[in-house]
Amino acid sequence: AFVRLTKTGSEEARGKSPQYFLCGPETNKKTLLLIAEALEHCQAIQTEVTNHVPGGEKYWLDLRIDPVFNEVGHCTHFVCVGRNITQRKLWE
Repeated sequence: AFVRLTKTGSEEARGKSPQYFLCGPETNKKTLLLIAEALEHCQAIQTEVTNHVPGGEKYWLDLRIDPVFNEVGHCTHFVCVGRNITQRKLWE
């Protein structure tokens, strides 16, 4: 689903932060800062963000990111679920 939506190959994305290959001129920098702050503090966040595929085509995501903690309470990774809400945004 990620490859279909972003038109980015899994090898191109592996080990990279999405902001380096999905952001474009219409991506809200304040939203990116809110996401970065939540990740830094191991907090959940839900927001909407504009992403861009290679070549510039824009799409909107409803993004939910949740931290995952190990048995001693340390954040080990995050689970991110994004829903394409482009059609809804076009009607707003």
